[in-house]
Amino acid sequence: MNTLLHTLIFTCREAGLLIEKKREIQLSAMTGIRLKLHLSACKSCRIYATQSEQIHQALKKNLIIDDLKVIENELLKAKILNNLKKE
Repeated sequence: MNTLLHTLIFTCREAGLLIEKKREIQLSAMTGIRLKLHLSACKSCRIYATQSEQIHQALKKNLIIDDLKVIENELLKAKILNNLKKE
């Protein structure tokens, strides 16, 4: 029975790694089910998953903002160069 539980349910360490991994690749159906099973029973890992998603979204938002700033800076640079060529 104990071996069966270890086969079906991930440890918190394994679940944490899979929470991060599933953002990058699609987990197999069985792994996804096993992760959901773990998350349904483990409040700490559910909190970790929520916090991880919030961090990911915040970083994604900042990267997009930074990319827009780079684009704006490049456009400004092009306008300045264009104006200098006209003079």
